[in-house]
Amino acid sequence: MAASEVTFSGEITLWPEPNSGEALGIKKINNSWLSPNGENLLYSTKPTAGNELWLLNLKSGQSRLLARQATSEIISLEWSPSSREILTQESSGKNLFWQVFDLEDNSWQYITPPEGLNFAIMHWGEGRNLIYGASANELYEFNLRTQSSKLIWRERLNDFRVYDEVIFALARQAGEGVSLKLINLSNLTTIPLEENPILSTNVKFLTGNFDWLPLFDADRHSLYLLHSPLSETKPIRTLPEVTTVSWANDQSLVITNNFEIWLYNFNDESPTFVERLSLNLSGALRYGDAPYVLFFSGNEVWALELDNRGERQRWQIGKFNNDLVGVFLSPDNKTLTVQTTQDIYRLNLQTELNSSEPPAGSPATMIQKYLHLSNSQ
Repeated sequence: MAASEVTFSGEITLWPEPNSGEALGIKKINNSWLSPNGENLLYSTKPTAGNELWLLNLKSGQSRLLARQATSEIISLEWSPSSREILTQESSGKNLFWQVFDLEDNSWQYITPPEGLNFAIMHWGEGRNLIYGASANELYEFNLRTQSSKLIWRERLNDFRVYDEVIFALARQAGEGVSLKLINLSNLTTIPLEENPILSTNVKFLTGNFDWLPLFDADRHSLYLLHSPLSETKPIRTLPEVTTVSWANDQSLVITNNFEIWLYNFNDESPTFVERLSLNLSGALRYGDAPYVLFFSGNEVWALELDNRGERQRWQIGKFNNDLVGVFLSPDNKTLTVQTTQDIYRLNLQTELNSSEPPAGSPATMIQKYLHLSNSQ
């Protein structure tokens, strides 16, 4: 471990020396999806023909095969809000179809809309058996248990989400533009917005949490935090110059732009600057409830302390042969799962002291300078 000082008092986190952890030997990764509860990571691989869908438990490191399709390919995938089901859109030749996988009984179920009705987009509702599907010009509510559909809105949509009893929709405008429209799910009436953001066409919804639904405009580098207008809370908050965002346990966000890390607390309604780095950041996340942020850039993972009473210390904890795609922390904060362009790795964050000890009388703020740590797998 490189010599450095810890500038805050209290419990000290002992970071492992930089290493690449354990390679899982997963090749030809197409995509990955983190469950809303943060416990599991779905990933798809592409063997010689077709594709495979796997489930990796972030705590145990155990993987299991959910599906192996020789002739079809996964086009899109979405976790249910409960993290118990998975909605997939797949293609086989010129045919598109939707399925739901139930993790509790390990079974697949086809979605069978009425004859002549084709869903181009589908997303989970807030009830376990409810899914919403958009055709070319209409939005339907689909009951998974009864396989029945109900028309609820006539509108041309690029995308939508059902969140907190509101339909948040990206409606197509003349030309190629989109606009944000809201529908009250209880009575299917339009909810007017006092201020409607000007959006590009490169915009997507992110995972919602704590009553907020993020909408990210990649072209404008803007993050719109959407809240149900049916409450007294301001329905839209805008954060400029954003490139990545992740949720923290304390109902806050970790935000990055190209070189800076910020924290956003919903109670304060304003971002707090953390650090400017000489690295082009790929993403950042909180280290549980501890006062650290983990960030990654290129092929490296770093830990950064949040104490601001002196120069913030940071430690390189992971270095890999290929660039990083995503970093996922286990719920117990003991393991970091790292996806690179070529494989997935498990990095143990729990350290053990070797027999050597720090010099007698060392102050608490200098302990980490003298500790010799081993990273046990």
